Amino acid sequence: MLNIRQFLYNLVHYGVVVLVVTLAGFVGGYSAPKLLKSPTYSSSSTFVMKMTDKNAKETLGDVLTQNQADTQLLSTYKDILSDSSALDAAVSKLSTRDQDLLASKGGAKVQVNNESNSRLFTISVTSGSGRLSAKIANLMVQDFRRSVKQVTNHNGTVAVMSVAKAGNTTSSQKSKRYAVAGAVAGFALSFMGVLALTLFDPRIHALSDLTDRKLHVVAEIPPFKD
Repeated sequence: MLNIRQFLYNLVHYGVVVLVVTLAGFVGGYSAPKLLKSPTYSSSSTFVMKMTDKNAKETLGDVLTQNQADTQLLSTYKDILSDSSALDAAVSKLSTRDQDLLASKGGAKVQVNNESNSRLFTISVTSGSGRLSAKIANLMVQDFRRSVKQVTNHNGTVAVMSVAKAGNTTSSQKSKRYAVAGAVAGFALSFMGVLALTLFDPRIHALSDLTDRKLHVVAEIPPFKD
């Protein structure tokens, strides 16, 4: 049976050990993403779709019909940008040296963010190079701008709000999560160690250690006084 008083005593007595193991888990978790995997960099470019200009001779019905068509096209644009061919086309425009560098760092991934019925689009490219992430994102926007009029029969245009720049490493965010997880694991491990030490301690610390085990007590020696 667990002696709560003895357990708390051991927890305080080995508090330094618990702290050291917890800090070791924190440091180990923080360092793990950097040691086990190369850092990645994310860069984003944001643009707005400027839809069809309205004609003064259009009726209200014509305007509503065109607005509905424009809204439906927004999801089509997102599908076009999210298609792997859009990324492949941008990568193909890189120099051979940059293509080799990108391949050696695991290639690139693209994420397109667009709220429902919103004309604002954000293209985020993640790769092992901050420079190439930005370059690919900007190339994708340029290609998309040229292809808009080819896939539609209206005069929608792309207005770039922000050009992608070399991004910061994204591994720092993972490091924080791993650090917290490592600290929790370190504390749990040391906590369980103290608990096991208390449960399997064969020494007699109090009379209750015997009575709890239903052992017969012959006599009790009082504490010595000086």
